[in-house]
Amino acid sequence: MTETPAPTDAELRAAVMDISRGWCEWPECRAAATEAAHIHSKGMGGRASAQTLANTMAACPMHARITDGELPPSGTLRLYGAEVAGLFERLRIDPPSGAAPGSPRLAHAIAEALTAHIRRERGWATL
Repeated sequence: MTETPAPTDAELRAAVMDISRGWCEWPECRAAATEAAHIHSKGMGGRASAQTLANTMAACPMHARITDGELPPSGTLRLYGAEVAGLFERLRIDPPSGAAPGSPRLAHAIAEALTAHIRRERGWATL
């Protein structure tokens, strides 16, 4: 049995931009998408298992950074916190208690919340 190769970055970006029609898929964001962001991190080595359409969303620059688990410059940490809190609130999901900004625990919770959101928005029963 031959494994299907993971799509290239360009193929994945084209597919996710087509699905989103070029708009950020973060809940209630109305900004144009400029990036294809992995929901569960692809990692520095580039795990092939993360290189899927189900694990990629169209994102504006701010939401791409949050999805990638990057902390913003210190002056915008409040905005980051508000966006993350708003994500959990809009999706009616309890955030992990005591998870610090940038922590792996919070990053995983964000990824799980976004995965559930993407499933619903794209009309996919299973991924």
